[in-house]
Amino acid sequence: MVTIESTSKAGKIREVKALIANRDDAVCRVLVLMYELQTACEQNAQSTSEANGQGFSAAHAEFGSILAKVIKTKGVLTERQMHFGRRIAGHYARQVVEGGHLK
Repeated sequence: MVTIESTSKAGKIREVKALIANRDDAVCRVLVLMYELQTACEQNAQSTSEANGQGFSAAHAEFGSILAKVIKTKGVLTERQMHFGRRIAGHYARQVVEGGHLK
C-alpha cells in the first residue's frame, strides 16, 4: 500500500502521476476505476455519452474500456497494452484525487 504524503491537491495529483509513471499496479487500478465510474450504458457502448466528469473521456473510452476489461478478466496487461494504458491512466490523476478515490 502506498501512502500519499502531500496535503495540497496539486501535490497529490503529482504523486498520483508519479505512481502511474512508475507502477504497473497503479495503472491497472486507475484504468479499472475509470471504467467503473462510467455509466452502465457507457460501459456497454465503450464510449462516453454523458458529460458527468466521471470515467473516461471520449478520446479514451473505447480503448480504456478494452484495457480495463482485460485487467478485470486476466488480471494483467501485456507490455504493449501497459505502455498505452500508462499513457491513458496519466490523464486521470486529477479525477482520482478530486473524486476522493485515494486509498
